[in-house]
Amino acid sequence: MTSLRILVLTPVLLALMCGGHWGTVSSVLAQEPTKDSAEPQSATVPPSADPSPPSAEERGLQEEEEQEAEKKAPPPPPPWVLQPYVVEVILNFETNSRLPLTTQQRLVQEVQGQLQRRFRQMWQATIRFGEGATSFSRAEVEVLDNDTGLAHFGESAADKVFVVSVNAEPGWFALICREWDSALQLMGPALRDRVMDRRGLGDAIADSICDAFRPIAELEVLEEGKMEFLIRAGEYPPLDPEQTLFRPGDYLMPVMRYLNRSREVRSIQPIP
Repeated sequence: MTSLRILVLTPVLLALMCGGHWGTVSSVLAQEPTKDSAEPQSATVPPSADPSPPSAEERGLQEEEEQEAEKKAPPPPPPWVLQPYVVEVILNFETNSRLPLTTQQRLVQEVQGQLQRRFRQMWQATIRFGEGATSFSRAEVEVLDNDTGLAHFGESAADKVFVVSVNAEPGWFALICREWDSALQLMGPALRDRVMDRRGLGDAIADSICDAFRPIAELEVLEEGKMEFLIRAGEYPPLDPEQTLFRPGDYLMPVMRYLNRSREVRSIQPIP
């Protein structure tokens, strides 16, 4: 596996956004080294006598403490290309959807299974019903923007949040899906679908989530006429080749992410 080379970009973090086959967007991130504001200062330490060597019992206790500390230490994160996406799907059924609760619960299980089969190890997905502050009608999903998305999903631990709303129209079901990207703090475009047969709702919901998905990659090498990046979870190919994360013909749109010293996002600015 190619080792990661860090691209220094002064006090900002570069992100690139890639439009895919369905007009979706992908983000490519480059890391920025942190800077320590404090300079090292010299200090005078008075000489002291050499301490006596520890006894065998003390050495044994020290080794036991070190072993216990190693056991309690969290394991290091996996490499970028092996890090799965943490995904949350919020599924909303409007009151006029004419779907009983048992059908809604079955659809949740069906969509969960569909996403598991399609993305396998690439995703760690959970699906829940929208309730309270995260309950959205079709009209509310339509008007979500970056500010309201941050207010609703900014505290989520998920890398991606998909908001889906289903309601009934005469003779068909209306479906809308949008994605929130936590890395770039951006709402994706609204994807809409019509489903004539209730039995096709599970497939249609899973399809809309897949189409709204914008993969993340990390910028590795940027040279004249050449750019290389590591794809998040790229070592886990999807079941369907059509769901390949990056394909020939995708286009990139650069975005600057301004960070503070705590590496929190201060602002995000598209680059013309």
